[in-house]
Amino acid sequence: MPAAYPILHTQQNTMMKTQRSMAKLATGLNILNASDDPSGLAQSERLRSIIGRYEAALSNIDNASNYVNTADSYLQNMHNISGRMEELAVAANDGTKSDVERSALQAEFEQLQGAMSSITGGDAPLATYNGNEMFDGSTKTFAVGPEPGQELTVGGNDLRPTSTEVIGQYGSGGDVVWSDVVNPGGINISTQGAAANALEALKLTNTHISSVRTNLGAQSSRLYQSRQAISSAQTNTLMTEGRIRNTDYARETVNFNKYLTLGKTATGMLGNIIGVG
Repeated sequence: MPAAYPILHTQQNTMMKTQRSMAKLATGLNILNASDDPSGLAQSERLRSIIGRYEAALSNIDNASNYVNTADSYLQNMHNISGRMEELAVAANDGTKSDVERSALQAEFEQLQGAMSSITGGDAPLATYNGNEMFDGSTKTFAVGPEPGQELTVGGNDLRPTSTEVIGQYGSGGDVVWSDVVNPGGINISTQGAAANALEALKLTNTHISSVRTNLGAQSSRLYQSRQAISSAQTNTLMTEGRIRNTDYARETVNFNKYLTLGKTATGMLGNIIGVG
């Protein structure tokens, strides 16, 4: 019956569309295979790759933030030690103190120098992160974005007891060297004159530590801003990829019901034609 052929073709086509619509509703995916939307699939896969790189960058930023915060904690401890050493230097610069009293102050002073040097020096320095020394002068580079070249470098400060970095000058002339401050046997407060010189050196030490912490603070702020930007970009990219790849349930439910109704109508019409024939 030639009259039934167009209806049969419509029924078969509608059945295929119904099945595809049902699959989209069941899986939540608008693109089930490449033939559904070749260009959309390519765009979706590209966006998925970017999303993965965003996730890796966020993980790197978190690691870098933890590294910077850990370094700052050690520097805070060094600040505390240096502050106490300043107090001892002032106390030792007192003409009424006896040699015995000044010796007691010097003993504590040397212990604090040892504590300072143990943070960054020796065979097993305290200031390490994941097995890496934090103040040996080396730098750590972190990828903080999804594209090549989006990197941040932190570190580069040599605060080991062996460092010969000049951190300032005495008022009377002469360099203040980092290793002289943190090593027992360097600066001392065993005499009133030595205590006065030690105080000068320790004030410069505090300034030097503050400078290192200021740089770390700036890097921490940059990491925070980078994380905010990357997180926002990742969210927007996820939404864009979802609009391409995922099913619009409201629209697809309408399509499914439409195809279901068309299929039932076509089946009924075929039944009538066959019955008449």
